[in-house]
Amino acid sequence: MNERANRRGRAARRSERERLRPARAAGIRRRIGTFDILDDEAFALDAIAEVGPGAHFLDSDHTRAHFRNAFYQSTGSDDGPFEQWRAEGSKDAAVRANAEWKRRLKAYEDPGLDPGVDEGLREYVEKRKREMPDVEYL
Repeated sequence: MNERANRRGRAARRSERERLRPARAAGIRRRIGTFDILDDEAFALDAIAEVGPGAHFLDSDHTRAHFRNAFYQSTGSDDGPFEQWRAEGSKDAAVRANAEWKRRLKAYEDPGLDPGVDEGLREYVEKRKREMPDVEYL
């Protein structure tokens, strides 16, 4: 009995993480979509020449100019110190994902639907229901 409950709990936590995966992917796609201009600045050829082989780019002018906007930061990750994570309740990714989807649901504002569009859609659905016989699918 305990093993069955354990499996259900793991599956529930996994599904909570899966709920935010599309949002995370959309954030990454938005970030990648900003690379529509590929020029010498984007390729950082000057930074490569400045830094040279075997060195790091953290102190280069190019890195300082682009660092804030160059990386996608997932809203589901926690990169704080371990001690802070523990003090804040040791929330893993599943717990943070659960809180995030609840926050988004609470903040959601229905954009509404134009009454003319709504009426047109309802008429179309009713027409299709009349045209198609009811069928029970197994």
